[in-house]
Amino acid sequence: MNRRELIIAAAAGLIAPATYAGSANTHTVRALTSDPDDPDRSMLFSPQVLRIEPGDSIVFEAANPGHNSQTTNGMLPDGAEPWRGPFGRDFTVTLETPGYYGYHCLPHRGMGMVGLVIVEGDTRDNNLEAAKAIAHPPRAQAAWQTIWAEVAAAPR
Repeated sequence: MNRRELIIAAAAGLIAPATYAGSANTHTVRALTSDPDDPDRSMLFSPQVLRIEPGDSIVFEAANPGHNSQTTNGMLPDGAEPWRGPFGRDFTVTLETPGYYGYHCLPHRGMGMVGLVIVEGDTRDNNLEAAKAIAHPPRAQAAWQTIWAEVAAAPR
C-alpha cells in the first residue's frame, strides 16, 4: 500500500492505526478450506503458528467463505481480551499482552481448524502450561500436538 492508501484504509477502520504510525506490524492469517500447496490438508489457518510483538495486528483473512476466528476458552494470557470474528469476512485484532493465544474456526474446530498466536515479551510463558492443558475435540487435539511440537522446536 502506498501512503495515500494507508491513510484511507486507517480512516475507514480497515487497518489498525498503529500500522500507519509505523510502531507496529500487521500480519495476515488466511482461513482456508483447502491448502493450495497440499491437497491432502483441509480446514486450516495459514500460518498455523504466528509469532508477533506486542501491539502488532493480525488480519484474519476470509480467503474462503464459512470461516471465522475466535479465541479458545482457557487459551489466553491473563488480562487479554477474547475475540470472535464474523463469518466469511476479514477481521483485525491487535494484541498487546505477551503470551499464547489459541484460536479456532467455530464450525470447523472439530475438523482441526485451530491456530496459535505467540505474542513475544518477558511474560510470554505465563500461560503456556494452562494453554497446553486445554482439552479439544480429537482432530483439534491432533492439530494442537503438531502446533506444540512446532513451538518446542522453534528457537526463541
